Amino acid sequence: MSSKRRLAVVVALAIVVAGIGVYAWRRGASRIETAGDPAGRIGSERLARTPAGSAERPVGDPFGDLPVLATDDPVGSLRLEGMVLGDGDRPAAGATVVLDAAPPRTATTAADGGFAFDGLVGRTYTLTARAGAAGVAGPTRVPLTATTELVTLRLRPGATLEASVVTTAARPIAGATVELRGADVQVAMTGVDGVATFAAVVPGGYTVVASASGMAPVARPVRVTKRERVKLVLAPGAAVSGRVVDETGAPVAGAKVLAVAPGLAMDLRRDAATTEADGAFHFAALAAGSLRFVASDAVHASGTSELVVLDGAHPTDGVVIELAAGAVVRGRVVDTAKVPVEGARVEIAGVPDRGGRRRGGGPGGPGGPGPGGGGGGEARQAFTDAKGEFTLRGLPRGPLVAIATAERGAASPKTLDATSGEVANVELVLDRTEAIAGIVVDDANQPIEGAQVRADPRERAGRDPGAALERGERIARTDSAGAFRIGGLEAGGYTLRASRGGGGSGGPGGRRGRGGGDGVDAEAGATDVRIVVPAEGSVSGKVALADGTVPPIYFVSLGQAGQSFLTAAFELGELAPGTYTLDVRGSSFTTHEQDVTIASGQAVDLGTITLTPGRAIGGVVVSGGSPVAGATVYGGRQILGGGATNDSPLGGGAGAGATFGAGTKSTTTGADGTFSLSGFGEGDITVVAELAAGGRSPARRVTEGEPDAGQLVLALQPFGALSGLLHQDGSIASGIGVSVMSTTSPGAVNMVTSGADGAYRFDRLAPDTYKVSATLGQIRRGLRLYSQQVVVPAGGEAHMDLGIAAGDVTLVVTPTPTGGGTLGLAIAWVASGSVRAATESDLQLALAGAGAGTTQMQIARGGTATFTALTPGAYTACVVPLPSEIHGAGALGYMDAHGAKLPAVCVPVAITSAPPSQALAVPVAIPALVGDGSGSGSGA
Repeated sequence: MSSKRRLAVVVALAIVVAGIGVYAWRRGASRIETAGDPAGRIGSERLARTPAGSAERPVGDPFGDLPVLATDDPVGSLRLEGMVLGDGDRPAAGATVVLDAAPPRTATTAADGGFAFDGLVGRTYTLTARAGAAGVAGPTRVPLTATTELVTLRLRPGATLEASVVTTAARPIAGATVELRGADVQVAMTGVDGVATFAAVVPGGYTVVASASGMAPVARPVRVTKRERVKLVLAPGAAVSGRVVDETGAPVAGAKVLAVAPGLAMDLRRDAATTEADGAFHFAALAAGSLRFVASDAVHASGTSELVVLDGAHPTDGVVIELAAGAVVRGRVVDTAKVPVEGARVEIAGVPDRGGRRRGGGPGGPGGPGPGGGGGGEARQAFTDAKGEFTLRGLPRGPLVAIATAERGAASPKTLDATSGEVANVELVLDRTEAIAGIVVDDANQPIEGAQVRADPRERAGRDPGAALERGERIARTDSAGAFRIGGLEAGGYTLRASRGGGGSGGPGGRRGRGGGDGVDAEAGATDVRIVVPAEGSVSGKVALADGTVPPIYFVSLGQAGQSFLTAAFELGELAPGTYTLDVRGSSFTTHEQDVTIASGQAVDLGTITLTPGRAIGGVVVSGGSPVAGATVYGGRQILGGGATNDSPLGGGAGAGATFGAGTKSTTTGADGTFSLSGFGEGDITVVAELAAGGRSPARRVTEGEPDAGQLVLALQPFGALSGLLHQDGSIASGIGVSVMSTTSPGAVNMVTSGADGAYRFDRLAPDTYKVSATLGQIRRGLRLYSQQVVVPAGGEAHMDLGIAAGDVTLVVTPTPTGGGTLGLAIAWVASGSVRAATESDLQLALAGAGAGTTQMQIARGGTATFTALTPGAYTACVVPLPSEIHGAGALGYMDAHGAKLPAVCVPVAITSAPPSQALAVPVAIPALVGDGSGSGSGA
């Protein structure tokens, strides 16, 4: 695998998991994707979570990934017309067309394939269509103006999703309701086999939600490309009730209440409980675990409950959510000539404090990334009416920041003071008015109608909400002549890429971007940009194990395209010309990687790929000495779990998602409690077993060459729990990642996030001694862990508060090669106290068992690693040099495969209070390259 390709993929993951801890990134995943979650109507407002990278938001807007409470679209004067065409461009009658208005709207095509939506405002909409066996179309983005042409949606074969709903004992649940939520929303019921099938799905990211009487609902992200399967496990739940009150204790009627925890859906229209006249709310069934409840209405600032611990068996009452009096902001959006702008998007949120936390009582997560996982706050959103006017209520009282965007421009952020509760006559001027125009053609120089063109700024500005917005990403759609115009840009340089047919979100991206080649550079103001979109190609082949058998299920990815396959043959289509790395992953063989080059319109046949079984581990899961059937066994270099399970909290889980994405393999024990996992390469393997109703086994480290690797005994023990509070500089610390790992098995990490009150909780842990750490920083800039050691008892709960005490001393560590050679890349660590290690694997064990203290990690680039915010004291600096042939994120796979052989050099260092910047040289010998250096045989 090329180092550039591996770097792009793994670093992207590392940024996401930076709050998890150092150990999550080093056993890196090859890809991770986030499913979209569509907004739903809740009376006069809805909750919208704009997917990362969406052109609907400016790339550098000051609100980041905040949840958005959005009012319904005002009634406009515009009409969007189009038609759906099937085979041979024949009209498709009876197709369902979905428009992502607020709330979403649907239409059914007439005999001539035509459809129309009236009463719209001028903004960018997304259209999808489905027509059963005839296929699907979209998603297609349409900037709607008074001159927008007829939109044409062409049907293509749709994807299929099978959702299996089972109990914790793996028994199918008949009659369960399954919802597919994304660009389109579909609902189906499971049959006697517990399976619900969605036969016509627009490829893309979705959230699948399952519910059944007496069971707690569950949501799971999934990316659907062609034919996918997903399993949802429903556990029994118990009722939860409470009240929403205002600051005086008076009941708040009509408020929407959401239960916020990993694995729960976050759609206000479908998932929220509505308070009655006395402020009471009620959930019929929620599963055991810790969670918070978030309430919002049209006039109050949103509020969050304290952490609530449920046992899933007994009703819980008395949950109280207090809503503070909200502020209201009224104003209008105008262009530079002071002409009112209809359909402009206005968003307002609290200004972050110095710690990055937003003022106002938004969702404070109980643990785990995603909405509600941070320190509270959200943005309120509305679109301007025909007079350019807007009103937003329910905002926190205090300093606010407002932005506005529209097709013709964007407004600079404006800071408002809402301390008094009302701000009127706010004027947001669309002063970002640059544009780029041009044409999109194919290889034969023929114009391409309906292509989408995206403009990415070549430089990024700062994210200070008081400063100017970064140049935003914008998308336009070509007309019948292939022409496009992208407005609302700042001055500066952009890279433009085009994709055919709307660029479905399920399409492959690859290193070069779907259909857009390497991009065309242009300056804002250019009017003659020409983008050539070459014909797309495809890749096909077959897989087989060495004995000729075919894995029952495997996953093939190439660029951003990927899907599961159930037969020997595979094919991925709609691939832009370019060079990619093809990965084949599965639970019974080591990962196969090979480079593939696709020319314009080329169909590449790879023939038969022979898969290598790799190392195998196996054994039995027991409880009280008796075999346990139906337990889940996880094995891998890095098992990444959340607060309740060993499925990754980042999406995908440790089933199919992590098996094919994060290097974790999983299986279920048979009737005799036995299990077997294969497909592992060199290096240590961590294995854990768990059963929702039976407990979890302590993490077990299996070393390379261990003679008992096929006769492991994993003993389930009653779950323990861990909770505590985070403080930083004397104040609560919200939105901070908290990780735990066994002091003897650093390959298993569980992670949650502190809530708005600084509280965190792990609901289910194996009884063990753990290193629990609060983590700050990012992988590329360095990570800082503030750790304590705690014993979690079986069937009991431990408590550990964490304090983040940053110092003001900087240490610059310089790895100095001895014996010749050039240092290419090294990983450097500074840890409190004395640490001894001879190899990289030894170092991970030593750090896991180091106990209380501070640990920092840096990637030594340019020959040095700089550690900041240190306090005076005794430390150990450790450096792991890599062979000079290893570059970029290729280091991750190499360390996975050869960590037991990579030397680590540790030297003591005393940090003094002065001078503020200190230096240390660490002599290292550059190791020789082992094998080809790819690390691809790691099975991770």
